[in-house]
Amino acid sequence: FTNDKMMMNRPVHGHTKKVNWHNHYIIDELWLMIFECLQAPQIFSSQFVCSKWYKIITKYNIMERNELCCYYTKNKLGQKIGGKYKTLGIGLSIKPKLNGNGIEIHSQMDILSLSAWKNGCKIGVWGEQLTHFLPLVMNKKHAELADDAIHQYLKKIQQEYARIKDEQYEIRNQNKYGNQYQPRDKDQKKRNQNELDKYIDRNN
Repeated sequence: FTNDKMMMNRPVHGHTKKVNWHNHYIIDELWLMIFECLQAPQIFSSQFVCSKWYKIITKYNIMERNELCCYYTKNKLGQKIGGKYKTLGIGLSIKPKLNGNGIEIHSQMDILSLSAWKNGCKIGVWGEQLTHFLPLVMNKKHAELADDAIHQYLKKIQQEYARIKDEQYEIRNQNKYGNQYQPRDKDQKKRNQNELDKYIDRNN
């Protein structure tokens, strides 16, 4: 590595002053924010500047982050199209277990954009059927831009989970008690769901 001390002379008010870029006040997160703004060739060159930069770039997988893109639209992380930044996430397959007890949630973890999902992309890279979309945090900037979508789609996942659990509850009791079983009041179930939604909104 070329310079592990990372000392630089800077003119300050006519005097030369040394700046230590490895000062403990310059935390890794600051370098991370800088590296995420670079292009792939610049990131590649930066990792050979000093051992500290090399460790940060490899620890946080900066090169891999730079290459993250939607498998359908090829939109990249942090890419701005039509004046809007693209929200990236993953597709999920949510369905009840075959034995009727519990829920299966699967994902191949392939990156998918929200715009692709809204345009009807419900098939994964390997041909699996997707039922839900989950925006990911990725980094601080993406988390801020995708905040509304994250809450919106998490709520849809929660509602689907509750719906499947209710169905399984009804089926188990019908099988157990037969004609003697009285289904739960649907209005009461709706009121319970509304109360749960209000609780989630209050604690977001």
